[in-house]
Amino acid sequence: ATAKSTLPKCYFMLGGGALKTKNYDEALKNFEKSAELAELYGDMNQMAKSNGWVAKIYQIQGGDAFNNKDYVTASEIFAKGYAADPKNTQMALWLGTCYCELKDYDKGMEILEKVAGMQGPKFEADAAEANRLLTLYTNNRVAELQTANDQDGIIAMADKMLEQNPANAL
Repeated sequence: ATAKSTLPKCYFMLGGGALKTKNYDEALKNFEKSAELAELYGDMNQMAKSNGWVAKIYQIQGGDAFNNKDYVTASEIFAKGYAADPKNTQMALWLGTCYCELKDYDKGMEILEKVAGMQGPKFEADAAEANRLLTLYTNNRVAELQTANDQDGIIAMADKMLEQNPANAL
């Protein structure tokens, strides 16, 4: 029982040490091992902490690509972090933005809608930002469809929005 409790924590500490020296690959390896063992041994709190750090490292790694508008690279990195910690709302916003900038609106909107739907004071600012981005990218998509004279596309988009959220369709 002691080993099952201690082993995930040891890998967690190794991950923290590697992170301090900015050895992100080593940190990821150790935090992922910590999360894996914590899940195996039923320590969901330790697993969540480890996955939180996995997500933060991916957020750091994807930040440069995102800031340089390399949305392909950023989305690949952020997707890994989002899988580890979907409650990292800042990274989720960036991932949703990447997808929308790459014209993969369905994936982008799905992620942004999840952030917009998060409840509580902790998520309030990011939920508001998600709503702003949802409006922006919806308007951009409608403008693209109008330019292409694709009325059927606009109708399909509106129908989908009403189906997903009839009370609050943009």
